[in-house]
Amino acid sequence: MADKSIPKLESVTTPTSEDLALIVTDASSAPANKKSTLATFFNKIPTWLGFSTTPIVYTTGEIDVTTPVSFLSVTGSTTFSLPAGTIGQIKMLVCTVAASTPVGVLTPIASSNDGYDTLTFHEKGQSATLIYENSGWIVLSSTASNFSLGYEDFLRLEDGVGTSEGSYSATSTGEVLSQEAEDITGHLESKSFKFVLERSIGTVTTENISTKSISASTDSTDALIKQYDGTEVARIHDGAVVPTATGTSTSLSAGTGLGNRRRILTLGSGNDDNVLTLTVADSGSIIYVTPTNALSITLPLVGTNTGIWFDIIIAANFNKAFTIKTAGQEGVDNITLFCNASDAVAADVGGTDHDVLTFTNALIGSRIELINCVGGDAEEWHAYVRSMNTIDASIA
Repeated sequence: MADKSIPKLESVTTPTSEDLALIVTDASSAPANKKSTLATFFNKIPTWLGFSTTPIVYTTGEIDVTTPVSFLSVTGSTTFSLPAGTIGQIKMLVCTVAASTPVGVLTPIASSNDGYDTLTFHEKGQSATLIYENSGWIVLSSTASNFSLGYEDFLRLEDGVGTSEGSYSATSTGEVLSQEAEDITGHLESKSFKFVLERSIGTVTTENISTKSISASTDSTDALIKQYDGTEVARIHDGAVVPTATGTSTSLSAGTGLGNRRRILTLGSGNDDNVLTLTVADSGSIIYVTPTNALSITLPLVGTNTGIWFDIIIAANFNKAFTIKTAGQEGVDNITLFCNASDAVAADVGGTDHDVLTFTNALIGSRIELINCVGGDAEEWHAYVRSMNTIDASIA
């Protein structure tokens, strides 16, 4: 037995792994005093770990280093700081509220030791676990955003083989931070990657990325743009990739460019007075129309995003009214018309109130190309119609 009571023993502030702790075994049946090294004691914890303190909720300012867990309530733009801790100390932070375009920027002391300057919390549930070593806080794990991310500034690069994700941002001027550029460059060196923009990041320059472009990893190969599920939607053509041509003395060469497939919207009308309302996001689509009954298409409302265009192709013969209308129809929009039918060529430059195009009784294969060049209060659309019979389109 020890010769002193426990309260009278001297304190040890820097115990070693070989120091001994007093343990009472079989406390309920045959209690006995035994010893255990601290290394064994902490390597053989027999149950789960927990904290008894209630986390403090912070809305701004300095976060305490006396409790293991702190909650962050982020409403709008706010800042937090984390002062110096004790060597080996672990601190956990959890965002419990995120509202009103939240941007909660946390600046830990001496954080440059871990290669980052700040952590940004912008979604409920984001968390970070840090350890205090080498005179600064080092991130052990984090779902918050590093490198001073803004709420809308997210870029995710996923390697083509194993997935390796990270969140990167642009500054308010669109300039990529140097540390981000190094990390992004590492991803770009992989054989393939997925390039995903989440929300809008504005203009991102690449002055710190050596290539200043997105390209295939090797020469003489096409670069593919795919959906998340792997479906190819676009292709950057390399001139060295050509289709197979057979025959006597066949000559074939290929240039470069962007292409592959266009989106098809297949539209039917089971009943009269059906209306398809297009959006700016639908621009470039081919609309394959089977108007078995009266059908109308409403074009997008155009602001400053001009250059919207659509191809409309008649999928089957019909004898019902088919109209295309501008979004406002306030007597100030205008559609010009050039119609090429089998018996004639007609043109109508319209006026300030020709905002409805009508094409009734058209045959299968008839085509309408629509291009917008002016937006605002007085939109200007240009329609080019190729009729497969003698039926003319008209505007009014």
